[in-house]
Amino acid sequence: MSQLFAKVTFSIASLLITEAAIAAADGEKAQAMEPSPPTAASLAQPSTSTTPTAQPEVASPTLQHAPPPIANMGEDLVIHASLTHPELIRAAVLDYRIGAEPKKQAMFQRSSADDYVAVVPEGELKGETLEYWVTLQLVSGATIVSFASEQNPHRVQIVPTATDLNEQALLTRVAGRRNVFSVMGEYVDFGHSDATGSTGTGSTETQSVRDWYYRVEAAYTYRPLRLVSEFSLRAGVVRGESPVPYNATDSSGNAQTAKRDVGLNYAAPTVRFRFANIVYGEGTLLTSVTEVGYSMGGGGALLLGDPYGTKLTLGFESIQVFGSRFFARTDIAVHPRFRIAPIIEVTDMPHADHFGVRLLGEIAANVAPGVRVGLRGGYQARKFDSGSASFGALFAYEL
Repeated sequence: MSQLFAKVTFSIASLLITEAAIAAADGEKAQAMEPSPPTAASLAQPSTSTTPTAQPEVASPTLQHAPPPIANMGEDLVIHASLTHPELIRAAVLDYRIGAEPKKQAMFQRSSADDYVAVVPEGELKGETLEYWVTLQLVSGATIVSFASEQNPHRVQIVPTATDLNEQALLTRVAGRRNVFSVMGEYVDFGHSDATGSTGTGSTETQSVRDWYYRVEAAYTYRPLRLVSEFSLRAGVVRGESPVPYNATDSSGNAQTAKRDVGLNYAAPTVRFRFANIVYGEGTLLTSVTEVGYSMGGGGALLLGDPYGTKLTLGFESIQVFGSRFFARTDIAVHPRFRIAPIIEVTDMPHADHFGVRLLGEIAANVAPGVRVGLRGGYQARKFDSGSASFGALFAYEL
């Protein structure tokens, strides 16, 4: 029994000694694996590390600009930009297209403001949207996309100017018809008027004579509907009788018959300017041949209101020898297809020695697309106790 107890005690002691030895060995191994703190000697020695060195970056040229959201129709689209590393760039190109039109290019050029500028001419800005992208052609021969792309371009909305919008509105008003051909005629009768003249004895006398004329005129008008709203050319003839001052005898004292026949062949170019939405002005040059020879004249008018609707017109015309007229006219659009116009005119035409007054009314109607007809009538006199009626008609075709 005592021998068994001794054997067990020896086995336990051996096991404890073995485990202690293994633990001591593990501690020494862990201590060996921990890095030792640096010493002065080790810090003084140069490092033998083989860490790779950083490679220098390669310059990449770019174009920087503020992409415009809109472009004004009728004005150049100017795009300003700056370049980085321009020494590496052979050309900076603005590629653009409008609608289904083929692609076009504008080159960036150096400007006086020390930047680069690409210009899309105003004549190209037709449509609703312009698309563009920017590419850089490098001196190395490579081409890089600097801004947007052909598949995903930058879009610029083309915006009409105020003048363009006004033109479009007026063109809509006239149903797209810019050309107008017209003809008109009227008969004017002042009744009897007094004509004064000198007698052979040096005194003066007054005669009552017929005072009438007729006029036929043809005209062509074109409507730009911009600053120059319209320009037209009128040509016509006037024939009649008038209280022309006379001499009973000629310079030699011979009796002569007073000539009452008057006439005029004329041409009158006219330009209408738009000063504001409801303010227009007209200028007219008159060239003519009267019964006494060649003569010149001119005229003008101020229009207040809608040029193709309700408006007030104040104007005048004057021709050497033949006379002058001053008028006020109010056009009233009572319906989209009908217009009436009361007219007051003061005139000494044709070739009279004093003025008369005309009170007229005109009505015009659009009887078919682009076709307008009108009638006018009234009363006029050069003296309060004598006067007569007038009447006329007009026809116009627009396309």
